[in-house]
Amino acid sequence: MRKKQKVINVFDDKSIFAIKHVISITDEEDLNQLWEYIITAHAHEESKTYPFFVSLYELSERFLATYPEVFFEIIVEQSDGYYYFTVWNKEFIKFVREHWEKRGVELSFDEKRITVRLHKPIANEKNLDEEIRIAQLLSRIQKSESTVNIPPCTFMEKNDLHELIELAEDLNVHLCEALTSSLNNDVLIRLRSYFSMISVTLNHYEEVEEMALIMSEFSMMINQNKEDFVCLNSDQIAIIEGFAHNFERWVKILFIHGGAEINFMNRSMRADMETIKAITQPPVETSEEEVNAIFDF
Repeated sequence: MRKKQKVINVFDDKSIFAIKHVISITDEEDLNQLWEYIITAHAHEESKTYPFFVSLYELSERFLATYPEVFFEIIVEQSDGYYYFTVWNKEFIKFVREHWEKRGVELSFDEKRITVRLHKPIANEKNLDEEIRIAQLLSRIQKSESTVNIPPCTFMEKNDLHELIELAEDLNVHLCEALTSSLNNDVLIRLRSYFSMISVTLNHYEEVEEMALIMSEFSMMINQNKEDFVCLNSDQIAIIEGFAHNFERWVKILFIHGGAEINFMNRSMRADMETIKAITQPPVETSEEEVNAIFDF
């Protein structure tokens, strides 16, 4: 009889909790279940678990496109101070290692597994983050008259920036063409590909993590609601075109023209996405009988 629990993470942290989450992935349906797990279990967490998991989903999707039907597992563990994300597959290590090292995440690996470790926020850190956020907001209000002098950001590599600009421009051209036709399945596949590639590029850079998250969520929204997107009329497609146009504007102001803080369009882009979500994902009304049935054991 085993007397000690099995530790999966390569950091060999033996203080992990007894409960582990194991996601086995072979095909697109498994990826869909992974997405459902992410939005159900992690979407409302205050730590960086949700953004990282969304990024991990994007990488898993691209990995399967490169290595179709290759089986791999994602094992999630946690201790009092950390979350551990372990992927068990040799090819996945080669596929993802450079990306995560570029991103600066804390990782460890061996011949079969690669593990990322994320710190859990503690109460004092949450309060400090809130104080910093308030101070930044006050600072922006006081310096609002001088924002035109803010230089463009320079942390993104030239090749990544060039790719991002091309993707944003191609996305807008594609949506402009869709306005004169419709959002058929082929158009949606291409649209989703654009948003997915944008999110993967942005995910290299922690500074734009929120925008990467928005692009990832939009990509998945297209995938999960194809039937509803196909039924959109020209006025509704125009809203998506506006969303894509605003992203292109964000890229060019932030990295080419300057004049804005790094998070200056995060809230408006998320609000636009939520508007589109409301169009393509109408709320499902639940009857009192259905609610009672949930708790009818």
